[in-house]
Amino acid sequence: HHRAALDTLEYLPAVVREERLRRGLSLRDAAEQIGYSFADLHRFENGRKDVRVSTAMAMLRWADGPDE
Repeated sequence: HHRAALDTLEYLPAVVREERLRRGLSLRDAAEQIGYSFADLHRFENGRKDVRVSTAMAMLRWADGPDE
C-alpha cells in the first residue's frame, strides 16, 4: 500500500526536471528556489545523486507550488 510513495520517489528526478523546464528555469535558479546546490540538483536530475527525505519533500513542495 506504499506503492504510490515509492513511485513518487522513483520519478522525482524527472518530475523536478519537467517542472523546472516548464517554468523556464535554469538549474541554478531552480536550485536556489528549492534550497539545494546547483551541482547536486544537476546530479539528482541525471540520476546520479540520492537525496535526503527532507530534500525530497522540499522538491515535491516546490514542484507542486505556484510558479515563481
